[in-house]
Amino acid sequence: MGVADFLTICAVQLLFVVEYASFDTQGKIGSGVTNITDDRSTNMAINTGYTSTLGNNSGSVSVTHYQTGQATNAVSYRGIENLWGNIWKWVDGINIKTDHIPWSADHGFGSDYFTDPYKPLNVVLPAVNGYVKDIAYNDVFNYGFLPSNVAGSSSTYLHDYYNQLTGNRVAVLGGDWLSGSDAGAFNWNMTVSSGYWGRDVGARLLYIP
Repeated sequence: MGVADFLTICAVQLLFVVEYASFDTQGKIGSGVTNITDDRSTNMAINTGYTSTLGNNSGSVSVTHYQTGQATNAVSYRGIENLWGNIWKWVDGINIKTDHIPWSADHGFGSDYFTDPYKPLNVVLPAVNGYVKDIAYNDVFNYGFLPSNVAGSSSTYLHDYYNQLTGNRVAVLGGDWLSGSDAGAFNWNMTVSSGYWGRDVGARLLYIP
């Protein structure tokens, strides 16, 4: 077992794009647990398992929030529950150097690593926040969905938001219980440092045979 890593997330994102011919995960499947009023003190994520009745099908299931009583929905993409919304998910295998250049590895994961086995992807991520319009791409990095331009909106282009800060950063994905239209399977948050902890951040386990 391990934490879901960057290359795996890239593959899942690509599968969604191929299947739906769209980047709009919220529009195609469901908004997810993204509309909950935050009490500013507790973990307000719902438990896992609400979409188990869907099996490996994609879809959403109506849920009444256990704490606020608000109507929301748990989502699943091909059996991956709450890929977006509910709680931010740590993503292993990607570190962001202070110059907004992402480094990636397929093994030997560690935070703040910028040496072998991590390699620079030779793209520069935006130095401002916003909805993603264009995807970073070159001969080295031709398989993922990191932003190069954030002049989009919640209803156009990739539909999802990108957050950043200067300094060495790690990555979390998808949004949390109050992210609203910012959330989605292409919502990258590069504001957290490796020592960050918070009630709105968790992880997704990945089975590695």
